[in-house]
Amino acid sequence: MQRMGLEWFFRLMMEPRRLWRRYAKHNPRFLLLFFKQWLHSRYRSGAEKSMRR
Repeated sequence: MQRMGLEWFFRLMMEPRRLWRRYAKHNPRFLLLFFKQWLHSRYRSGAEKSMRR
């Protein structure tokens, strides 16, 4: 988890009541960029698979 930069996610899962406000306040931009990159990589990998056929 630490190597992937997701230690914050692990801590949020362990103590959601205490930490959700902090992460809701400080992480929206990160989450937006994360999901944008995830969708882009998902689309890209799908396009690469269709090109191989």
